[in-house]
Amino acid sequence: MEHYKMKNLILAILLVAIVTSTHNTCSCGGSGSTCCSGSGSTYCSGSGCNSCSPCDPSFDVNSKICVEQPSSVSPPECIIPEVNCPETCPPPVEPPSMEKCVIDVDSIDVPCVVHPPKVDPPSVEIPPPEICIIRPPPPPPLPPCIEEPSLPHPPKVCPPSPPIITSDMLSRYFTLTFQYACRKNVNFQSCQLNVIWNDVILTTIIPNDYQVHTYNLIVKVDGGENKLQFEGAGSSNSFGITIDNVKLVRKNTNTNIVINGKFESPDVGYSWGVFNNIPGWEGIGIEVGWGKIYNGNWNSQVLELDGHKNYIITQKWSFDSQFKLVKQLPCDTNNFIGKSLLFKL
Repeated sequence: MEHYKMKNLILAILLVAIVTSTHNTCSCGGSGSTCCSGSGSTYCSGSGCNSCSPCDPSFDVNSKICVEQPSSVSPPECIIPEVNCPETCPPPVEPPSMEKCVIDVDSIDVPCVVHPPKVDPPSVEIPPPEICIIRPPPPPPLPPCIEEPSLPHPPKVCPPSPPIITSDMLSRYFTLTFQYACRKNVNFQSCQLNVIWNDVILTTIIPNDYQVHTYNLIVKVDGGENKLQFEGAGSSNSFGITIDNVKLVRKNTNTNIVINGKFESPDVGYSWGVFNNIPGWEGIGIEVGWGKIYNGNWNSQVLELDGHKNYIITQKWSFDSQFKLVKQLPCDTNNFIGKSLLFKL
C-alpha cells in the first residue's frame, strides 16, 4: 500500500513539472528563439530572432504564425522506492527501583502493657447428694413342708362307643293327626268319615258322641305322588261329620306339610259357604263354616264333609327317591279354581 502511494506522488510531481516548463518556438526566427505572447501581439526575441514585429491580429493569412509547442521531456524512470518492513521492538522497560524499607526499631514507642488484676475463682460449695435408701422387700415366706407326693392314679379311660351309622335317607314315615266331631243333634250313622292314603282306606270313623276328638295314625310315603283324602260316609243328607286341624309331620321333625289344615281360607266369618276347591284342597261342594254352627265345642272354622251330599277332599305331595319333598299340589295357597258361594246365612 505504501508503494502505490509513493508511485502516485512521483507521477503528480512529473505532471506539474511538465506544465510549468513549456516554452514556445517562434516561427519568426531561428531555432532557439522564444515566442512571447502579449496582449493581442506576438514578438520574437533571442539569438537568431529576426525581430518579428508585433503580431497584428489582422495578420495575413499567408504569413507565418507562432505555434506554441511543448518541449519534449523524457519521462523519468520509474523509481520504486524500497520500503523495508520496520522492525517492531518493544521499548526497554526498566524495572522500578524498590527501596528497602528500613524500620527504625529504636524510634518506635512500645506501648506499656498493663496486666489485668488477678481474680481468684469463686469457691463453690456442692452439697452432698441425698442418698435414697431402698430397703429390700422382706423375703417371701417359706413354703410349708411338703411331704413326698404320691403318684396319682391313672385316669380311667373308657373306650369310645362305636359310631351310630344312620342312613342318609329321610324317614318315609309321617304322623297324620286331625280332629273330628259329629254335628249336633245328628244321627251318628250320618256322621261317618273315611281316611284314605294313596287310594287305600286306612280307617273309618263312626262317632258315638258329640265331643271333639283327636285322631293319630302313621302313614308311609312313596317316591312320586302321594295323596291324603277325607271322605264323608254314612247317610248323605247334608248333615255330616266336621273336621279341623289336619297335620302331616315327618318322623323326628316338627314340620307340618299340610296346607290350610285349619280350613281358615276362605274366611267366611261367623257364617258358612260351599266352594269348589279351596287353598290346599281339591273337591266339589266343599262346605266351610264357623264351627259353632255345627257343634258348640268348636272355636274355629271347620269343614263339613256332607254339604249337599257326601264328598271327598284331596291334598297331594310329590317326593323324590330319597323321600325328600319336591312339591305340593296344589301349591298356590292364595288362589283356587272355581270359587262358588252357593249358600250363606
